[in-house]
Amino acid sequence: MLASQITNLNPALAGEAIDLYADARDPTRTHRPFLICNSAMFLKEPNTALELLAPVQITPFITGIFGTPTGVDGNGSTPGGGGVNTFGFNSAYINASSSAATVAQTRQWSLTDAVGTSSAFFAEVLQNLFRGWRQNPADLAALVARNADTIEHWIRTKLPIEARGAAAELLRVNAHPLLGQPLLQATLSDLQEIIPSYQYWPVLDPHPSTQPMPSRFADGGNLENTGIAALLAYSDIDSIIAFINPMTVMQPGAYGVADGHGGFIPGTTLIVDACIPPLFGYQPYETGGLGQNEGYVLYGQGSSNKYPMYANNQVFESAAFPALLQGLWAASGSGSYAHPAIIELERSTNSFPNYSTLNTNLSATQINLLANLAAWSVSEAERASGIFSSLFKTAS
Repeated sequence: MLASQITNLNPALAGEAIDLYADARDPTRTHRPFLICNSAMFLKEPNTALELLAPVQITPFITGIFGTPTGVDGNGSTPGGGGVNTFGFNSAYINASSSAATVAQTRQWSLTDAVGTSSAFFAEVLQNLFRGWRQNPADLAALVARNADTIEHWIRTKLPIEARGAAAELLRVNAHPLLGQPLLQATLSDLQEIIPSYQYWPVLDPHPSTQPMPSRFADGGNLENTGIAALLAYSDIDSIIAFINPMTVMQPGAYGVADGHGGFIPGTTLIVDACIPPLFGYQPYETGGLGQNEGYVLYGQGSSNKYPMYANNQVFESAAFPALLQGLWAASGSGSYAHPAIIELERSTNSFPNYSTLNTNLSATQINLLANLAAWSVSEAERASGIFSSLFKTAS
């Protein structure tokens, strides 16, 4: 594989360390799970100040934007249409003949890049915050001024002693509504560098560029955090098992799915994590009030649209969503939390199993609890209904 797929076509890589994926079809080798990292690439959308995201799939064999989203990349090109051999991602397009492309590349795309971009959860928030603050630096200066006491406390308690004086002086100047604006603009440019950026060219309609500009990338979870939509890009996948461990506690809510008569469908007044409703075409749950929807509202309807990133995530019929909510609640024990839709030992979003996925310092005990929760959920559900083993039985 190394010779036929990589080094014969790319002699310059013959001396490089190249990691290959273990062929799952070889009966003499241990079968391994197929790795898919979900990332996302920022696109400039017409008629909006926001930069939205397109899903990027990274696998051992191919990486790219498989669909054809709207918007343009960092070079003004329409993205999508497929992928390239993964080691050749992050490259500048020169020309192509048949299915082979000639590209310029400073280094190969690596597993480090895949894991890094698929974990860049902060990028979507920062990118659009920075965009707004650059357009109106006074807003950022006012924000810093309002939170000066909190920032000052952080400086005193978190920074090394030798760095506190300079940081406090920067805070004093930046918190000034007039003096701080030019300094804050410079700071924004520096902070922007923590967002991953790579060269990208669309396989559907590639064009060479004398000065190619990079595009910025973010965590794929900013678009769809269950992995279900990504797996449906593969025609040979018939069944999907998705484990969702969110911070949002599944609990009764004041609103549900509208019944069309001024009320809500029975059994749907339930709050679930924001990643689930968009799979059925619904916006995530909102608590009503000024500028908010009441419960679950379809995209394109209601008084707000606060989750535009999720608007294209629908893969199931909207009519199935009420039954999903009813089924989740019933499976959990209808409030007793005794069965494996979810379990709570304490009613706190910071207690098991509702650990923040932003926290990368979970203890061995916490990690083992999460692993055993998944195992218990499978065994309990399988014992009750055979729901998992039935996915692997040959249809008669």
